[in-house]
Amino acid sequence: MFFEIPDHIYLTDFNDEIIVLDLLKDRYLILPKDLSDVLALALKMPFRKINHQYFLMPHTKHFIAADDLDATLHSLQDQNILLGLDAFSPSNKIIEHKMLLTGGPTLDWRIDVEKLKTPVSLKLFFKAYFCLIQVCWTLKRKGFYALIQKIKTAEKRKSNHNRTPNFEPLIKAMHKACYFYPAHTACLEWASALTLLALKQNIPCRLQIGVQNLPFAAHAWVEYEGKIIADQPNLSEQLSVILSEPLEDMK
Repeated sequence: MFFEIPDHIYLTDFNDEIIVLDLLKDRYLILPKDLSDVLALALKMPFRKINHQYFLMPHTKHFIAADDLDATLHSLQDQNILLGLDAFSPSNKIIEHKMLLTGGPTLDWRIDVEKLKTPVSLKLFFKAYFCLIQVCWTLKRKGFYALIQKIKTAEKRKSNHNRTPNFEPLIKAMHKACYFYPAHTACLEWASALTLLALKQNIPCRLQIGVQNLPFAAHAWVEYEGKIIADQPNLSEQLSVILSEPLEDMK
């Protein structure tokens, strides 16, 4: 049997250390290499449980002592990073190992002031403003997990776009909405609101969150068919993506 991962847990690897995003607790954890190695093993290898102790299935090659392996697995369960041995196949949250990522030297996201100078339709502005209100209210009142659920369950009608949609009006409208919004908006609020706005316009896109360690940093952006929208084009080369929602494409 295989270990399961809770749906509020997202994982990625940055230069051989696993970073955990816990949406319910709204926190990131950087696991040291010994914990990272055990968690990586638990995600892809079958285990069995005998008298409350976990063992790898026979003939599985590894270099971790049985007692250390069992203690670490129980520790990961205590932190709600792992569930029990309830799956018949490996978790779909298999981590893609990317070595020698550079990290983001400049993650100081700010509104593009130049885009505030161009006119935007009043209707689109209010749509953007309403999406921003939804995002900020959900984050403040219900938390990170509720926000991601809102994005995952946003309208998923099939796209009617036969060519690349024009994001510029949406971007300009969202910049103006953030400018007039009475509270500070960071990259997470901006990218989440733009994702919701695009999905409601029947444009398939994804909210992406990338992370790095040493020093830790996280950044959110929007992608359409692998292309980064209104942000640095090489973010996926600098950071390791820990969250990408919604996963389903609307095609």
